[in-house]
Amino acid sequence: MFEMNLLLAESQEHRRKGFQLLTEGSYARAREQFLNAIEKNPDWALPHLGLGQLFFSQKNPDLKEATKAFRRVVELKPDWVEGYHWLGSVQEKSGALEEAVACYRDRYCAVRYANP
Repeated sequence: MFEMNLLLAESQEHRRKGFQLLTEGSYARAREQFLNAIEKNPDWALPHLGLGQLFFSQKNPDLKEATKAFRRVVELKPDWVEGYHWLGSVQEKSGALEEAVACYRDRYCAVRYANP
C-alpha cells in the first residue's frame, strides 16, 4: 500500500512539473515529465492529456502523436469532456472535419449523460 501511494505521489509530481514546463515552452523536458507520470500510473488520464497538448502545441505539431494521446484520454475517461474537446481539435487541425464533428458531438453526449 505504501509503495502504491508513493508511485501515485511521484506520478502527480511528474504531471505537475510537466504542465509547468509545457506552459513555459520547455517541450522536451515536459514530455519527459509526462512520460514519467504515465510510467508510474499508466491509467491516469491527466498526464496523457498533457502529452497530447504538448504534441498539439509545438511549433511543428505532431498531430499523429497528439491524436494517440487524446484517444487514450477518451478511453480512460469516457465521461470527461476535456478529452473529446482536444481530440476534436486535433482532428479539425488535421483536416478531418467529419471526425472532428463526431468528437465534438460525442463530447456533448458525454456531458449530457454524465450530468443528467
